[in-house]
Amino acid sequence: MALVAGAVSAQKPAAPTPTPVPAAPASANVNIPVSKMAVIYSDMFLDAKGGILKFSALITKLNGEFQKPKDEINQMQQRGQALDAEI
Repeated sequence: MALVAGAVSAQKPAAPTPTPVPAAPASANVNIPVSKMAVIYSDMFLDAKGGILKFSALITKLNGEFQKPKDEINQMQQRGQALDAEI
């Protein structure tokens, strides 16, 4: 009796069979949506003569505002490179 119980518990359950996905008929009409694409040359925003003056003024203001943290990061990077070279 023990051998039969051991043999039954050692059997693995059958793996589930995957459900087949029905293939689409070859003559099915597929509607492709109409879409539009635009290309924006962002370099032109910063052009001194033909660019957007308000945009370039804002960029100049932001660059001035964040110059100190940028300089600190550059100094840390240079120090890290110097320490790496020293090691």
